[in-house]
Amino acid sequence: MKEVRLAELLGEVRENLVREALPPKRKKRILWKPLLAMAACLALVLAVGSVLPAFLPKGATKAEPPMAADAPAAAAPMEDVPAEAPMEDEPTAEEPGEGYAMMPHVTVDGKVYLTSSHLSSYDDCPEGFAFGGVLEGGDFDGCSYYTSEEHPQLVYVYSETNNRGEVDSIGCVIPTEWHMAYLRFVSEEMRGKDFVCVDGQLYTSMWNGWNAVDAEFYDRIETTYGIRMEGDAPEGFVSRGCAEFVGWDIWPTGSLSSNTGEEEIYVNPAKPEIVLVATTWQNVSGVHSGFDVYLRYEKEPTG
Repeated sequence: MKEVRLAELLGEVRENLVREALPPKRKKRILWKPLLAMAACLALVLAVGSVLPAFLPKGATKAEPPMAADAPAAAAPMEDVPAEAPMEDEPTAEEPGEGYAMMPHVTVDGKVYLTSSHLSSYDDCPEGFAFGGVLEGGDFDGCSYYTSEEHPQLVYVYSETNNRGEVDSIGCVIPTEWHMAYLRFVSEEMRGKDFVCVDGQLYTSMWNGWNAVDAEFYDRIETTYGIRMEGDAPEGFVSRGCAEFVGWDIWPTGSLSSNTGEEEIYVNPAKPEIVLVATTWQNVSGVHSGFDVYLRYEKEPTG
């Protein structure tokens, strides 16, 4: 699992940079400083194909937002970069600890939701979400939040942000004036993880799903196939078709869908424990094509 550990280390460096950039903890509500671009860590960002958290609150606000039922549907989310792998020592969402202290998060009905790893900021409340209440305590104290029965893994918080979910040609967040917007928060079970669904069965990427499946199962598949393979699909794997993109941070369902894009899926009926997702990548040796390995995900998506 050396490749995975490398991604972990890079992720740890990135989170440390975030923490160093933020003000120290105080008894009163923290005023978060915007983290816009870090040229020094750009190489790390590109290496793991991820960006820093898309938004950091300038300060909690009690401004009254429009009710979700009256708000127009939000525009389709931008095509975001992939999410980073979680830190090894991060606490689980069910047992929040000091690891969350420097990451924007909210608690709703006893469950912790972390800031989305994708750039998700909307001027209008996303369709299907309704007013859920007002947050108490923390850095979003007094902010209204919005929930959906269809997507229990998501919570939107009406607060201030200094971007509109856009990046420039080198992946740096494009700053804007501070303005009110609906910011997406995601349960830890979903945050930063890539999923595809094939005939009702969920599969998760080995790149960021290493802690979402049984460790022995993960190690066995890694030994046999690796995390990514270059070249043609192995014998027995054939194209199942192009998956439908259901949206970032959304559980894919149905016969063939994905939460990372319209990707071509390869399957082997004799090996139902994995599927292969066609991909391309670039490094110092040039452009390559091949497949990312996805593992069967046995947990029920509860949110």
